[in-house]
Amino acid sequence: MNYNRLNFYTVFIFLIIFMLGLWLAWHKPFWADEIYSQVYSIERPSYSQILLGQINQGDDPPAVFGAMKEGNTFPLFYLTQKIICDITGHRTSSEWRERLHIIDRASQIILRIGPNVCMSLALAMIFYFFTRFYSSMAGFYAIVLSLSSYLVLAYWVESRPYSLWFLLTTLQSLLFIRLSQQKESAAPVLYWSLGTTHILLSMTILFGIEQIIIVSALLWLLGMRDWKKYVCLTGIPLLISIFYYVQSVHHKFFFDAFPLNLLIVSYSWENFIVLFIYSLYFLFLGRQAKEHLKMFTGRDFFLLAGGMLLAAIFVLVLLKLKEIPHTGYPIWPRHFVYLSSISIILTTLIASDIWKLLQNRPWIRFNWIITLIGLLMIQFLSSYIDILNNGIYLQ
Repeated sequence: MNYNRLNFYTVFIFLIIFMLGLWLAWHKPFWADEIYSQVYSIERPSYSQILLGQINQGDDPPAVFGAMKEGNTFPLFYLTQKIICDITGHRTSSEWRERLHIIDRASQIILRIGPNVCMSLALAMIFYFFTRFYSSMAGFYAIVLSLSSYLVLAYWVESRPYSLWFLLTTLQSLLFIRLSQQKESAAPVLYWSLGTTHILLSMTILFGIEQIIIVSALLWLLGMRDWKKYVCLTGIPLLISIFYYVQSVHHKFFFDAFPLNLLIVSYSWENFIVLFIYSLYFLFLGRQAKEHLKMFTGRDFFLLAGGMLLAAIFVLVLLKLKEIPHTGYPIWPRHFVYLSSISIILTTLIASDIWKLLQNRPWIRFNWIITLIGLLMIQFLSSYIDILNNGIYLQ
């Protein structure tokens, strides 16, 4: 596909996804966390307070919010939301200070423009990347896979940092793939882009620390040893993250479900099945497996995905060790939404590689397509049923 046509399709897909996001925003009421963030973490503090991580300054909220405090004082999301509110002139009414559930159609559109743009950009980037560097089929599969993800559908327009986190994780992952493929011959713009992404990530979420460390360590191990590049890639982002972590309120957390279930929601059983099939195929290849792995363009991303998963498990173990049952805040799958982006990219890489492996076996190739379609349908129906059962969107 030529670049002009690819650019046109990418913009078209972005617009379609953005329109779908507007529909979701229209049907998604505000709930307690969103209301609290809007009133007490965005409207109340000044720009300088948000930028300095002093979001929790001021009087305590009404009793309806209990002892709620903003746990995430990393400022990027709150700054962008405040800018959108100032540009549009949006202000919440007094009832927002006394309610844990609000239906306000105009606010549902305005306050979710930022998250909607972030998720739409992320999915459009995934389509562009796989269509340009792999195939049109890979790009289409990646989009459908993304739209069947429960966490993508559930938190797409959430007026919280989740879509921004998903976008930055997607950009980080795609840049890592390109850098790991090109190594020392990579254009400087790729390093600068990844460094900028890491700085933005360090201003978004505490979990960004582990992502920055893992990506930087892997690039070093893969042979990119120019330490000066790691000042922007690692040093500055980590200092920023530590600064905002010190300003954060350190909440207690507890588990409402078995900890590993939180990660399964992020990766999804269907994606695990694709990985399992890929593993079986490697066993079938026998001695050829090692040679094939050298040609697999996504092999280094396996290390990244594995590192992110192990880091998430490590965090869960720490939280479990410190847990006091039913004390503090419950841990939800949304706290690991970044793993959904990694899962989508990894699964698309695997599906594309199996497709390439089967180029001389049309009948098996046909069955592989049927398998992927079946898994997509199962994942979409499962996500749709879960969203209906949880009452996330108004019908």
